Amino acid sequence: MTYRRVFRTLLAVLLLMCISSTALAAFCVSCGSNIDSSYAFCPKCGSKQPDSSSSSHQSTVPASSFAITGVTSSGGTLRVTWNDPSNNGPYTVSYMSALSNDFMSDYNATTGLWTSVQSINAKSATLSRFIPGRANWIVVFDKDNNYCTYRYNASPQYFNEFGTDVSITLKTRSGNDYTKVSSFSSSHIASHKDSLSYGAYIKLTYPMLAKARQYSALITITGPNGETIIDTLDTMELPHKRSYTYWNFFSFDWYFNVLTNYYGCVPSGVYTWSLYYDGMFVTSNTFSVT
Repeated sequence: MTYRRVFRTLLAVLLLMCISSTALAAFCVSCGSNIDSSYAFCPKCGSKQPDSSSSSHQSTVPASSFAITGVTSSGGTLRVTWNDPSNNGPYTVSYMSALSNDFMSDYNATTGLWTSVQSINAKSATLSRFIPGRANWIVVFDKDNNYCTYRYNASPQYFNEFGTDVSITLKTRSGNDYTKVSSFSSSHIASHKDSLSYGAYIKLTYPMLAKARQYSALITITGPNGETIIDTLDTMELPHKRSYTYWNFFSFDWYFNVLTNYYGCVPSGVYTWSLYYDGMFVTSNTFSVT
């Protein structure tokens, strides 16, 4: 191989490396620092960056059909649009994490886990409590309970601004008295559900931040059989410190009541508590029901 050919080869490799690296690079809109394009905040000055994590689905359906025509996700929300030639509104949009490929099976089995947005006069809705990174059923009802469905497979998005650790201390509560436990007992929940609350003291730990940051925070709890509930949606501000108590006592009572109504008890097994910022998975932890 001649020196000229070697030089051309090296030049091509360097050019490819530059293209590969700049494809993932961006510049902070505030301070101009070179940062990863997936970052929501600049790690140097802490300024929020434009949202680049969005995906969309558009379906082709006859204009004469009552059907969901588009689903667009961005920043932890879903925008859903639909056709209805009969204009039979107002509409109700319901959605939940899909457990199977059969809509009617999931709908009949887990009615307590559906989230609904009601009295919609337009043919579109923004859904803010769907489960990111999971398959989700979306169903639109008209005023006569005719419906159309769509199984949306949400692409997982991972929060990579900084690492966050979570610890869960399980507790029962009676009035203002708290008792720490190592796990929950299904039989204990059944016999004490009218006198005790079951939940956890949750602590988040993260690195020192350049400035306080706000996120749309979402918490999910998933049981051993896959049933998932979105328990809280709120705006979380992370201040300038290394630890943050998400709530003094985070209750699991409503979720346990839904499971009891369906199974007749709270199923034994491992439950997963997960945290999302702006639709991106941050961290999770587990607790057991014996």
